[in-house]
Amino acid sequence: MTTDDGAQSRGEAIRRRMRRIGLTNSGLSKESGVDRKTITRALDDVPQTQTATFERLEWTLDRLENELGHGGPDAIMSTEVGLIEFEVTGDFGVRVVVKGPIENAAELEESVARLIRDIRTGTEQ
Repeated sequence: MTTDDGAQSRGEAIRRRMRRIGLTNSGLSKESGVDRKTITRALDDVPQTQTATFERLEWTLDRLENELGHGGPDAIMSTEVGLIEFEVTGDFGVRVVVKGPIENAAELEESVARLIRDIRTGTEQ
């Protein structure tokens, strides 16, 4: 959900940060101590979500991003139409840069997030 002025909602921002580091709702629940149902409500920006819940999730993501050495932007869009650059730095000195023309930025973002999840969990495709 975006706000009337086009800004990203708090839940949307948390979801984006989770994707960027390859974190699932279950993983965030384990790391934050917040149950998955409450996390889902926060990500969906349910009005009754307590401010303390958002703060706990954001604090947890701050900590994890710091541990992973990642706090930069999700992607840097070139001024040229259709060009995008992702840079992700993670554990064990892993650094991934994806740069080039792209037709579907959301698809690329999901692919990069999947790679990060695979690296974090040790699974191979």
